[in-house]
Amino acid sequence: MKGLILHSGNTFQTALNPADDASRGLRVAALVKCERWFAGPPFLCKSEDQWPTSPLIPDVLPEEFVLKERKVVAVHLVSTKLDCINQLINRYSSWKRMKKAVAWLLRFVKFIRTKNKLQVTDPISVAELQKAELAVIKYVQQQEFAEEIRAHSQRDHKYAVNKRVSRKSGRSLQRLNPILVDGVLRVGGRLHRAPVAYDLKHPVILPNKHHVTNLIIEDHHNTVQHSGMGLTWTLLRQKYWVVRGGVAVRRVLGQCIFCCRRNAPIGQQMMANLPRERITPGERPFTYVGVDYFGPLLVKQGRSEVKRYGCIFTCLTVRAVHIEIAHSLSTDSFIDALRRLIGRRGKPKKIFSDNGTNFIGANRVLRDSLKAWNQAQIYDCLRQRDIEWAFNPPTASHMGGVWERLIRSVRKILSALMSEQTPNDETLITFMVEVEAKLNSRPLTPVTMDTESDEPLTPNHLVLLGHCDTLPPGVFDKKDNYVRRRWRQVQYLANQFWSRWVNEYLPTLQVRQTWTVPERNLAHDDLVLLADNSVSRGRWLTGRVVDTYPAEDGSVRTLLVKTKNGTLKRPIAKLCLIRKAGEN
Repeated sequence: MKGLILHSGNTFQTALNPADDASRGLRVAALVKCERWFAGPPFLCKSEDQWPTSPLIPDVLPEEFVLKERKVVAVHLVSTKLDCINQLINRYSSWKRMKKAVAWLLRFVKFIRTKNKLQVTDPISVAELQKAELAVIKYVQQQEFAEEIRAHSQRDHKYAVNKRVSRKSGRSLQRLNPILVDGVLRVGGRLHRAPVAYDLKHPVILPNKHHVTNLIIEDHHNTVQHSGMGLTWTLLRQKYWVVRGGVAVRRVLGQCIFCCRRNAPIGQQMMANLPRERITPGERPFTYVGVDYFGPLLVKQGRSEVKRYGCIFTCLTVRAVHIEIAHSLSTDSFIDALRRLIGRRGKPKKIFSDNGTNFIGANRVLRDSLKAWNQAQIYDCLRQRDIEWAFNPPTASHMGGVWERLIRSVRKILSALMSEQTPNDETLITFMVEVEAKLNSRPLTPVTMDTESDEPLTPNHLVLLGHCDTLPPGVFDKKDNYVRRRWRQVQYLANQFWSRWVNEYLPTLQVRQTWTVPERNLAHDDLVLLADNSVSRGRWLTGRVVDTYPAEDGSVRTLLVKTKNGTLKRPIAKLCLIRKAGEN
């Protein structure tokens, strides 16, 4: 029958297949009565053309029955053994809290083993903390110095230790002559006879890079009140000996946030290139202007004294000075001072100033009043006159050094003129004109002792076409009164000034007086400290850099910092780097 089925190649239904009776199982009574098992299926007695046909198989099988080509994908699996003790150790960031947690676990283990009446809720004792500390140290040493501890358990341990230590730990551990005391690896050393504490003679050996080692160093560093590396290392060696301890202590102290906040230097960057407004010749004076306020100045008005403020305008190119007296710190008062400048010196193209909230050289009243300036009104006035106004970043007084230095000179001259009396308004205006004349007569080029050389170049050589204390050069007659001849003289003097300005004054601006080396740019997500001279360093705000403003040379000197008080725009000179982005 088997040969017939294989020969035909047909398949049959389950009801006609006697093999299913044996594979699926029948009771004995049913098997005896089963004729199909003993005689076979009835269709075998018939001709082959009467046998049951196989089910039709279509030429195109459904998609779910089609065998698809299997794609071979290589998967690399890395199995890591999770150690619950390591997870417990890495969970804590304080050595004291870790010892307390381990002490609670050891107490619970003792309670489970002994089943005594130990009060689990009792406070942890000093002895339990010492046992917990010893247990943690033993575990760390078993991880890091397993070969050395195993070598000490051998009979001839000296030869084994020297051989194994020299191969794994190097001379740094071999020179310590380590000994095993109560399962703890300690320094053998040469101080066995010294009359000092046992822990000082034989300190516990700790690895250089381990979380427990870092926690112990941090704990000793906090004990000495963040006093520095030397005192921390000295206190640490009284009980522990860290392999390459100086490197470990320096690494841990470098990550101390408190020390970084206290010791982080003020950020700096290489001095930027001079703006075009300062080095472009050929423009008339006061085309590019820097403005600032100074004061208050007391003047006599009747029997009382009132305050006046000085508004200084300086030409960024020629370094000439123009001073106006402002009767108040209001927006309208500044606009009036600007209109007087335009009427006497001409309209400037661009005005630079500090941000309205940080005028250096003014007292608290001046700063608070300038905060209330209506900048929209000032912008509207300048737009009508086609004047551009550029603000320096807040607290960036060093970016306005062009006019800040002149304010110092103004104060120095005024202190000599107004030392003996309180002037009235008319006298104060006269004083300011004299101060303006003195500042415009200051030399811009080096003064030489050579009698044949030209006199030093001053701003008055272009503003007044000569020194203010001297007569115009040359001898003139009535013909020089004609407009054409006078224009030629003025043009000649102006050309002479710009020629000397380019040849003598401009080269003096070439050298960077400070910040000569490029530094690392502060980047996004850097943790910084915002310097504030009005409060102590401990109260400085901490922030994170959210945006940077690179200059043309790629250096970042202005940044946007997010603090708890909001987002602030600050120069790099007012920021201290605490932690770089990505550092733990």
